Amino acid sequence: MSRNDKIRQIAGALEDILAGGTLPRDLAADWLIDGREETARALRDAAARLTRTVHGARVRIFAPLYYSNLCANNCLYCGFRRDNKDARRRVLTPEEIEVETQALLARGQRRILLVASEDPSPHGRALAIEAVHRARAAHVGDSRVEHLAAEIAPGGVEDFRALAGAGLDAYVLFQETYDRSVYRRVHPDGSKRDFDWRLEAPLRAISGGIRNVGLGVLLGLGEPMSEMLSLIDHARRIEATFGDPPRTVSLPRIEPAEGSPLSRDPYRRVSDAELLRLIAVLRLALPRCGVVLSTRESAAFRDLALEWGVTEMSVGSRTDPGGYTAENDGCLEQFELHDRRALPEMLASLASRGYEPFTGAEPSIVSGSAHRR
Repeated sequence: MSRNDKIRQIAGALEDILAGGTLPRDLAADWLIDGREETARALRDAAARLTRTVHGARVRIFAPLYYSNLCANNCLYCGFRRDNKDARRRVLTPEEIEVETQALLARGQRRILLVASEDPSPHGRALAIEAVHRARAAHVGDSRVEHLAAEIAPGGVEDFRALAGAGLDAYVLFQETYDRSVYRRVHPDGSKRDFDWRLEAPLRAISGGIRNVGLGVLLGLGEPMSEMLSLIDHARRIEATFGDPPRTVSLPRIEPAEGSPLSRDPYRRVSDAELLRLIAVLRLALPRCGVVLSTRESAAFRDLALEWGVTEMSVGSRTDPGGYTAENDGCLEQFELHDRRALPEMLASLASRGYEPFTGAEPSIVSGSAHRR
């Protein structure tokens, strides 16, 4: 197909999506294969227009709060893996979780993602519920957490029901890779080795009363185009089952982590240009989902990615338990961070470029067809 024909094809598909249609899977695959710069620019322009139409200029801001790096799994790409014997472990007490939450509130954060390495034991599940209670109880003056999500070990429906009852708004879980053979290779043992238990966890979370779920893949493990198409398929199955899509989708790249050789030499590196194209196609395929980009990417890349469909960002992150209330004392971080901007600087940067940074509570899912706000 000629350059002009491809550009017209993308423009036509965008009009269909804006009218409430769905991006065909074969078009998404074709656009990911096409390496021409003209195609990339057309995808960027289409994604930018769709983002403004559906999500406006709003960029949702959140901060992760890590409360444990003691893990039962042995994921080869992660510094938290069980067999990393050189890692200094820390599990925050409920009181420390509340103090960490207060530290984030004092910095202006109101949307918080609780994160813990996977501990599927009764103690781990009990601590997760207590973490939700403590984050909800925390306050600095009149400031409280307005949106609370968690990225923790998947449980059963009753486990999610308990988390929802404690006050959890959203549940995030990355499949890591949809390639079953790669999945088995990088998860040699531990509860996470069960591919299908993890795949079906978002459905269990919704059945347990947490209507807002987040999906993602870890780029660097499987073939990127295949991973992205599988992520889209997964999101669409959730929407077909429950009537609403996942609230967020993410495409993080593997970053170096202490004690993880694979994290420094991933199976398949993804370039900046590839990732931007993936983000744009993801935006067009899942117009109602928020697209998240974390501080593992550089400040310059994150600024650029906003033009390609990103609508949510972590800011001022620490990935070590207790990192917001004390200088790092050797406690293990999950991965290296690259965008170190503090919240005030990030808010000013976004506003100066015409975006509307958002740190509060809101209806969790954009409702209706793709052309609605």
